[in-house]
Amino acid sequence: MMPFVAFEAGLYDETTHRDALEDKVETVLQGLNTEPLYLPLGFLKAITNDFSPFNLIGSGGFGQVYRGNLKDGKVIAVKKLNDRIHQVQNYNQFQNEVTNLVGFRHQNVVQLVGYCVESRYEVTQLSCGKYVMAQLTTILFCFEYLSNGSLDNYISDEHLDLGWGWEKRYGVIHNICRGLQFLHEECNIVHMDLKPPNILMDDDMVAKISDFGLSRFLGDQSSKIYTDHRTGTNGYMAPEYILHGKISQKADIYSLGVIMIEIMTGSRKNPRSIIPRPKYPNENNISRNTEVSLQKFIENELARWKIILETSGNDGPKLEIYTEQVKQLIGIALKCVDNEPGNRPSASEILEYFNQTAESSLRDLNCSDQQVGELLSVYPLQLQFSFVHVPKRSKIQPTTSSLYLTNNTDKHVAFRILTEIPKEYFLGPLFGFVPPSCRYTLAVTMRNQQNLLLDGDNLLFTVESTIGSIQDLLIRRMPFFYAHGNVSSNDAIFIKAQKKDYIVHQVKLTAIPARTEISKDGSNVKPRIMIMPINEGFGRHANSSSIDVHPTKPWIMTGSSSEGISSNVNIWDYHMQEMVCLYGGTRMENPAVHRYGVGHASSNDNQLYISGVAKFIAHEPWIVIGQPSGEIVIYSYMAMRKVNSNYMAVANSKAPKTYMFSKVKSFLAHDHGVSSLEVHPTRPFVLSSASYALNLPRQLSVWKDPAREMIKMWDWKMGWECIWKFDMRNSVNQLMFNPMDSNKFVSVSGIDDAKVWNICSANFESTLPGTKGATCFDFFIKGDRLCLFCAHKMENKTTIWDYHDIAYVKTLRGQATTITASSDPELPVLVTGSSDGTVRVWNSSNFSLVHALNCGLGAVNAVACLSGSRRVAVVHSDGVALVEIDHERPLHEKDHSSE
Repeated sequence: MMPFVAFEAGLYDETTHRDALEDKVETVLQGLNTEPLYLPLGFLKAITNDFSPFNLIGSGGFGQVYRGNLKDGKVIAVKKLNDRIHQVQNYNQFQNEVTNLVGFRHQNVVQLVGYCVESRYEVTQLSCGKYVMAQLTTILFCFEYLSNGSLDNYISDEHLDLGWGWEKRYGVIHNICRGLQFLHEECNIVHMDLKPPNILMDDDMVAKISDFGLSRFLGDQSSKIYTDHRTGTNGYMAPEYILHGKISQKADIYSLGVIMIEIMTGSRKNPRSIIPRPKYPNENNISRNTEVSLQKFIENELARWKIILETSGNDGPKLEIYTEQVKQLIGIALKCVDNEPGNRPSASEILEYFNQTAESSLRDLNCSDQQVGELLSVYPLQLQFSFVHVPKRSKIQPTTSSLYLTNNTDKHVAFRILTEIPKEYFLGPLFGFVPPSCRYTLAVTMRNQQNLLLDGDNLLFTVESTIGSIQDLLIRRMPFFYAHGNVSSNDAIFIKAQKKDYIVHQVKLTAIPARTEISKDGSNVKPRIMIMPINEGFGRHANSSSIDVHPTKPWIMTGSSSEGISSNVNIWDYHMQEMVCLYGGTRMENPAVHRYGVGHASSNDNQLYISGVAKFIAHEPWIVIGQPSGEIVIYSYMAMRKVNSNYMAVANSKAPKTYMFSKVKSFLAHDHGVSSLEVHPTRPFVLSSASYALNLPRQLSVWKDPAREMIKMWDWKMGWECIWKFDMRNSVNQLMFNPMDSNKFVSVSGIDDAKVWNICSANFESTLPGTKGATCFDFFIKGDRLCLFCAHKMENKTTIWDYHDIAYVKTLRGQATTITASSDPELPVLVTGSSDGTVRVWNSSNFSLVHALNCGLGAVNAVACLSGSRRVAVVHSDGVALVEIDHERPLHEKDHSSE
């Protein structure tokens, strides 16, 4: 093919001001201009990096969709149809998409931003072998960019545990109906290709109808038209369209019914099997067997959803409301797929059902009992506490009972727990905020309570709730609020509510002992939320800000890289629910003792106390510790058992062990305090970084120039030789290797944007603009894309970034300062911890808030997801919690009794 190019229209002048075009695009996105723009091909090439495969979002038989990056960080979707020679179908699709959407704007219809049609001539060889000068046409559309993809990604029941429950599915069906009503009654347009891939989800999971290439305008005088050219998707096309080419609004209603059934069943197979097939000529009506099949389908779906709703904490009136909604929508969906178009409801008739349901649901909730209030649903009303005796301990292990709160409003709801139980028995939590429309778990913790519960009457708790104001939330974000446990301010919110005659709801709870059989070695003690308070022997870790999880042993290790303050390194065995004894043998000396007086070896049984930021080295039985002194210390460990006052090495024993720690090596790594360590996943390398803020005050006189601080890489196979230095220039908060390319790593700093490094280069490769001020980060996979999310402590937010495109994606905001973040390597969830003590679990596919958790242990300092276990370790200022993510839903009473 010999190119001979002559553009007929839309020549892109290189001198055209790109900013001016982007400003025009912005006016359409903001709704200031409803008419789509003509955008030159050169401009679209510029924002898609010449239609780079790295910008490719999706593709199909029609062509490809690319991500168009504007300079202000905003994104639009650019759909490029496949080039065709004299292709009438492409031109008709262009006409339909543009003319049918000009001047229209609706919250449930994807906004058309612009378009482009450009032609060129090329010498082309025909099938007969003859060369001709052919006209090729390039057609493109630009739409608002919807980051959460299509409905096709969320239909499966696998998303039930990630916030895609009945409320979300009900809302999506409502959204589609609203968009369809707008198209049918305001625009007189029939979509003709309604299916899950053409329903897109925005940042807030609002559904929008897209792709109008097959749409038809009926005209003012017509309610139906006929065609001989039938195009669509099998399974979604109405029978009258397949058989007779009849196009009407009822054809879209048929497609809607199929989608509704798929959404409710969570399956793409069920609609094909339960929808009656079209009635062909000379056939009788639907058989009795089909009617029986439909009735059985309805009964099975109702039973299935009732189980799902009950296990999701929906009890009382709310369970009745949701069950009735399921029943009604199944009936509506089956009417939508009726073979006779006249029997199908219109979009307006379906919306009338939604409006009536909203009114009746509100009345039912307002008439609810104590368990389901207007603000919070509370479950269970009876808290059961198990009494766990840990081997070789005289005290009863603190135990928890999960209390589930569901916010029924679109506002933040403040709650507090009132009780007369003495503080030495009740550990909390006492107060918090439940985000809008969110499930919230409270780990109510008690200790030494067995006699208290058995000797007296059932203990009472009162849960109070009221709407929280913006001012209340702002006060809660202040660091001093959490640091000093300002209970009076908690009470002030409710006192103010009572003075202003705001409604304060109350729910009464009781606490009772639960029967639990515990094995002698404690091996079967695996509660859903495991608590280790600070005063139960977990050492000093109020300032712990680093956490590491051993890949093979049930160990969690915490350390500190807090500015100017050290904290002991502690190791917790979460199976045995006790500390791992770090025995020093011959009164081992901590290098920090001589240099700064930090850290010590106890004279009591030679138990070792060490401080700093710590990591396990799984390749060897080692831990590596970076200290505030700038030194790195490596310890090996060996399991020991005390026999006749002597320690003996043991192996393969399930009994509690003491571990003999021996110093392997120590050396001065940095002139300032070590702030972060990172162990290479496959090679004998350890990265270390420093922060000049970590030196102790007495060392002010010997501080070096902080502008020349280095990241260093050490090789333990070469005797811990420094094999590479990276010119960082500023302090580092965290280092992490790229999970998809271990030759690269990322560093974050409170001063600069995050930097990408190659282990073979002293200088960074690139930066991630907009990540300045990040205190910590983690990688995660979204689809086939590597992303990362950064916690910004000072800005009270967590930001999501596309690592490949170096592009901003989303901001997650909590109601208090976000301190730490982590991602689960096997579940599609992100976990953040806040200064108010709340842990939030987010869906990493659509970034919606799935769940919130409060263990009452103070501010969250660090979180880590345990690979392969669905558990998250959380380091608080007053203790450590281990939470099972997939068990954050309340159980039936029968499940409790079975324990």
